[in-house]
Amino acid sequence: MSGDNGNKIELSGIFSEGYGIIPKKLMRSKDIGLYEKAITAYMLSYTGGGNECFPSYKRIAEDLNISEPTIAKSIKRLVEKGYIRKEKLYPEDRLKHNNKYILAFMDTPILNEVKSHATPDLAPHSTTLSSNNNTINNNNKKKFTAPTIEDVKAYIEEHSYSVDPKQFWNYYNEGEWKDAKGNPVRNWKQRVITWHGRAKKDAPKDTRPTTVDEIRRAYAR
Repeated sequence: MSGDNGNKIELSGIFSEGYGIIPKKLMRSKDIGLYEKAITAYMLSYTGGGNECFPSYKRIAEDLNISEPTIAKSIKRLVEKGYIRKEKLYPEDRLKHNNKYILAFMDTPILNEVKSHATPDLAPHSTTLSSNNNTINNNNKKKFTAPTIEDVKAYIEEHSYSVDPKQFWNYYNEGEWKDAKGNPVRNWKQRVITWHGRAKKDAPKDTRPTTVDEIRRAYAR
């Protein structure tokens, strides 16, 4: 634990230099291409829970292995589409041409509450993650709704899984939708797939001869 209020967790490994939030809708967008998405994701890794960053073209080019002209063109398209805003980092100094990028879609109340450990600049820092981040993530999880036996049956039939729907439903329903270890079931469809995999693994193997040589050997016995 670290921090004055004792509610921060030290992160290490791949998260040690910070991280950001990437909206799925952005990654599925059809009005921007691969380079725009890569650059936006890169910028997000520096914003953390905020909405500003200021990496140079040179730094982005080195880290993403993209040419600076391509970066300039992609950022221009992102600005035109309204995903980001570009401003001068030092507007009062004409000799400095550094840009500041504001990710417009991050201007939402819930994201402003996320106290990420990631820093908006490019220098390595000691990184911490506020417990508020975990609270928000937990609140955003979908509430589990137990399926009916008809739901289970329809899903199994749709995918031709080797699972008895009644047996599956009774097992989890009687256990209040918890697994053998007492953990709540979050995704019952994934459990069906697991049962199907076990059924295939436990099924007796077909030892009947299939090739011509096997058939000949079988009849020669």
